[in-house]
Amino acid sequence: FLLIIFFMTVTELKKLDIVRLTLPDADSAITQEDAKFIINIERLGDITAGGRKRSIDELKTFLMDRYAHLDEQREIEPPNPADKKKYAAVLIKIRADELTEFRDVQAVLSACIEAKFYKTSFGALGPEQRKKN
Repeated sequence: FLLIIFFMTVTELKKLDIVRLTLPDADSAITQEDAKFIINIERLGDITAGGRKRSIDELKTFLMDRYAHLDEQREIEPPNPADKKKYAAVLIKIRADELTEFRDVQAVLSACIEAKFYKTSFGALGPEQRKKN
């Protein structure tokens, strides 16, 4: 019984990370569901992460807090020889509306790097998803 409750809760929490966006098309889009965090950028630059809207400064704070709670053994890489920093080994998926200005995407990428998350992927519709829409 507890396992059923757990899966129902996890499924609902995952839905909080998804915002209705018109994603751009990409012929080489692949399915990738292993993202640890999802950041959504709406058409006018509004950012949603962790189930709520955030300013860029709030996003940085959110990501830094998430980094502080990562598992040192499995989710953080050894120090980078170039700058001696330990970067997160987890993936962040950035989903931006197809009409989002690049400056908004760039601000989110900068926040990720500042919080020591450099592994990112972008949400896009591949040929199969385009047929469904």
